[in-house]
Amino acid sequence: MIGTHDQMHIYFDKFDFRYQEIFARDLIMRLKAPEGVLNFLAKNESFSLSGDTSKGQGGDAIEEEANKAIKHYLPDGIPTFSIWQKVCRNIAMLEEVRHSLH
Repeated sequence: MIGTHDQMHIYFDKFDFRYQEIFARDLIMRLKAPEGVLNFLAKNESFSLSGDTSKGQGGDAIEEEANKAIKHYLPDGIPTFSIWQKVCRNIAMLEEVRHSLH
């Protein structure tokens, strides 16, 4: 589901009721779910690099951000497999160094 239910209305279309059904089923499930399940959903259902649960991102958006960070460290032109591999394996360390310098 989407980050918050208050944003769901933007997905409704007068000729396509699939999202309304998905929304209704999700809402019913949440109303009937035990507290432990609700806590689990609150902690795990939204993807967000910022950590803000109201600003969920799709998996493709998160992947794009990761690719953008990796490309920042690649040289101009077409990188070799070896360079690509080194950057991908060390991206966490490279980002940590970059943030400590700024």
